[in-house]
Amino acid sequence: MRNNVPKPPTRLANAHRVGTGAAALARAPLRSYTELIEILQSLPLLVRETRRARGLNLRDAADEIGFSFNTLSRFERGQHDLQLSNVVMLLRWLDSSARSTA
Repeated sequence: MRNNVPKPPTRLANAHRVGTGAAALARAPLRSYTELIEILQSLPLLVRETRRARGLNLRDAADEIGFSFNTLSRFERGQHDLQLSNVVMLLRWLDSSARSTA
């Protein structure tokens, strides 16, 4: 019988490493789903780093992402969990930010 467990995603492999910045996100495969959890837990810091690196204030970044100012502000401070659809919006924004700075 084949093991039908899906492989971890390949995007954002090094996003959990503080200080790497969004532009340095690797495209290497994740080693485990635990690594994906670490990435998701570090999203608030990654979003803040990216926003600041692009010279955006909270309001402008929220507009670009499609969030309210309050949602982005609370998320960056770790005071708000996002729905999966909002996480997808954030990841798309981070991906577009990484491409525009590369």
